[in-house]
Amino acid sequence: LVMNGAPEQILNLCNCKEDLRKKVHSIIDKYAERGLRSLAVARQEVHEKSKESAGGPWQFVGLLPLFDPPRHDSAETIRKALNLGVNVKMITGDQLAIAKETGRRLGLGTNMYPSSSLLGQDKDASIAALPVDELIEKADGFAGVFPEHKYEIVKKLQEKKPICGMTGDGVHDS
Repeated sequence: LVMNGAPEQILNLCNCKEDLRKKVHSIIDKYAERGLRSLAVARQEVHEKSKESAGGPWQFVGLLPLFDPPRHDSAETIRKALNLGVNVKMITGDQLAIAKETGRRLGLGTNMYPSSSLLGQDKDASIAALPVDELIEKADGFAGVFPEHKYEIVKKLQEKKPICGMTGDGVHDS
């Protein structure tokens, strides 16, 4: 059998040792800096030909880098909005490095923060010290965000601005 999925889940399934985990995370980080997501692959040998067979232990095979580009017209749409004076922010579930690279490619900027910064849990003391409203205002975007974070960001912006809207292509964006 072959399985693919989130790297952390596959690493756990395969009971990988710490040195392999560190190597895999290092590769994932390098891919993310180039705007690539990572998918992990594992295999399992099943000797008996019945669906009740337990099979052998799962073995980590490797990583697949995936490029999931923004829509072809995104950069132009963002450029037009910025030229009209619209303050555009990206809020994504992607890793921080992917968000920064995507922001750079789209002309949004790279001043992106992890979702933990919204909760005052950022490792950088200068960021953790900022009030959330100020952090949201100065950010080009946020990464590693869950739907409840998106809601809070939009709510904070609506409290300060007369007009605030949101768009997206995911199930949690409605």
